Amino acid sequence: MSPGDSIATCRLASSLYAEGKQTQAVDLLRGVIRERPRAHCAYFTMGIAFADAGIYREAIKMWSKVIEIAPESPEAASAKESIDVLKKFVGM
Repeated sequence: MSPGDSIATCRLASSLYAEGKQTQAVDLLRGVIRERPRAHCAYFTMGIAFADAGIYREAIKMWSKVIEIAPESPEAASAKESIDVLKKFVGM
């Protein structure tokens, strides 16, 4: 992994998350957000973690941040869809 490479760190966090190492993944993502507050990949992946944990309002906040930071990105398109699904699911 390249130090300071937020995309590589997000990918590592996604892999850790898939392996069931949620705490390590979230810690990595929080570090990315601290160091690079505009790293939309970290917010996107945190949104997935929150949604999987049933913390839907926080997931929506994370995905909304993706849309704010990188509105034309593929992650933003996916975030918009995920927000719509969660809002219907939780009755917002």
